[in-house]
Amino acid sequence: MKKFFFPLLAAVVLASCTKETVYVYDFIVVNETNKTINVTYEWRGQEISETIPPFNQAGISNSRHTVNTEIPMATSEVQSDYLCRAWSTDSSYQADLTDLSNYIYTTSSDQMGGHQTFVQSKYVHVIK
Repeated sequence: MKKFFFPLLAAVVLASCTKETVYVYDFIVVNETNKTINVTYEWRGQEISETIPPFNQAGISNSRHTVNTEIPMATSEVQSDYLCRAWSTDSSYQADLTDLSNYIYTTSSDQMGGHQTFVQSKYVHVIK
């Protein structure tokens, strides 16, 4: 019993010390117009809709859709899973914002505590 117990205990301790990485993908649409903008994000078939108020000098007007995963994704995979459409309430602005090459892209990595890492990929599109 002792020979079995110690390797099992060592495996449990090592597993609890394993670092966990979470990959965060943020898709942000910023409204710098004087119009109310409606945004619909679609990620792997699930739709999320938001309304962005007109820009004013008091703060930023934006919408954010966040996806978390434990598996890193290639840029091509992120692009194939993502759809985004935006339009103004008066219909004077309409755009397909699906192409991520038209976004400002940044990435960063943060260590949280001793065992968890967050890798954030941020895609920002500004409507002017």
